[in-house]
Amino acid sequence: MYSTICIVSQAGNCYLYDFVKKELRPCHPLIHVCCRLDREQQLDTVHSVAESQGYAPADIEFYRGKYDFLKSQGWFSSLHRGEFVKYDAQAVKECLSNVRQVVFEVTDGCNLQCAYCANRELYNMHAPVHNTKMTFDTVKGVIDYLAPLWSSGLNKSSMKKVVIGFYGGEPLLNFPLIEKSVAYCKSLHLPTRSLGYNMTTNAMLLDKYIDFLAENEFNITISLDGDEEGQSYRVDAKGNNSFHKVYHTLKNIQKTYPEFWEKCISFNSVLHNRNSVERTHKFIYEEFGKVPEIHAMNNSGVRPEKQQKFNEMYVPYIKSVQEGNDDLLKERFMSDPRMFNLAQILLWYGDNQFFDNESFLYYEKPALHAKTGTCFPFSRKIYITAEGKIMVCERIAHHYALGNVVDGKVLLDLEKAADTYNEYNARMYQQCGNCYLINGCHQCIFQLNGLYTGTQVCKMYQTESDMVDYLQFYVDLLESREFEFGKIFKEAVLS
Repeated sequence: MYSTICIVSQAGNCYLYDFVKKELRPCHPLIHVCCRLDREQQLDTVHSVAESQGYAPADIEFYRGKYDFLKSQGWFSSLHRGEFVKYDAQAVKECLSNVRQVVFEVTDGCNLQCAYCANRELYNMHAPVHNTKMTFDTVKGVIDYLAPLWSSGLNKSSMKKVVIGFYGGEPLLNFPLIEKSVAYCKSLHLPTRSLGYNMTTNAMLLDKYIDFLAENEFNITISLDGDEEGQSYRVDAKGNNSFHKVYHTLKNIQKTYPEFWEKCISFNSVLHNRNSVERTHKFIYEEFGKVPEIHAMNNSGVRPEKQQKFNEMYVPYIKSVQEGNDDLLKERFMSDPRMFNLAQILLWYGDNQFFDNESFLYYEKPALHAKTGTCFPFSRKIYITAEGKIMVCERIAHHYALGNVVDGKVLLDLEKAADTYNEYNARMYQQCGNCYLINGCHQCIFQLNGLYTGTQVCKMYQTESDMVDYLQFYVDLLESREFEFGKIFKEAVLS
């Protein structure tokens, strides 16, 4: 593997990108010629080769010297990657002490039977649904476990906001627990933390409990797939479309609580073969004044026998966006996957990322190492299932649980959790060790089929040729000036 790759844009401009230096710089085509011949151990033929391509001898001599200078400065070197970062119990404890979200699956039961739900027949990610309702002992046990960590010396913030999330199933089916949990959180004295609340709901019961949710300033994400046809996969136990009930409930809340609506309500939509990005976006924006988050159906953990049905329903996001009108991309600028990926590239492939004041003031370039896009355990959230399993995220299969909450007591072996991550990373290293997606991998290994059994194959693996094509696409995007890129620097927040 080489530290430097050569990129040629569609406009014919030449660039070098170096993974160690994290620099992208324009260069003369003769630098590319020198690089290719050097790798073929034929650099001494550069004059004859370049002259045959029409370059003047003086230019060849100049850029051959420039190539040698760049090489002396570390460009075009071999790329030697170390082992994966090793997790340990202390690192896991630090993450728990600074966790951003604590999410409770207050019930795995639901009053809808959405065809693409992760808990239903298309997927094998989760345990069978038993309509289990979480008890207050579990919520209290987790909060009581985390509170001393938040007040410990491992806390890195003087007053950090932690979001307490209520998830399902449909969380409002267990509203008494939500009410009791909020009351308990309000009773705590947390000198280094402020608490906020959020919820994702299908809105079927929202009219019944909206007074409490508004009073406590819940950030509420509404699951709505657009108009009546778009919503037709979200049906009740009798197969009835939930659209009309949800629509009228939301219109009433929009009218009754205008300030709360503006500040705290957002929408999330699933893309499938009965809606489109354009239709969904237009309907929700015109009816409710909101730009919805729209995501394609989850393509991980699909049951083999249901693959055909999944394929019939599945629509890729970018395909649906490109079928829309020209204004759609402007309105959904930061929801365009190309813009999101470009923002990630500017973050991870640039030499100016800082994660705290200390790293900004005393910058030292980090050592290069293999890594996946998997979060440090509990660095973003801790997720507790209705059955008391302790997870790092709601998006991964339950057999990756790292602990349990039993009778209100948290059973979480931090050393074992770290060892588990190290073991899974070891399974990935043979593939990751030679992958060029070194600085910006965003593949969570827990969403790879077969990781649990050791038969995983990473779909994000990048050869040098793949990486050249990958970066060229975004170089072309930047050169085209098709978008207002200032928005990325002013508005993009990657969390």
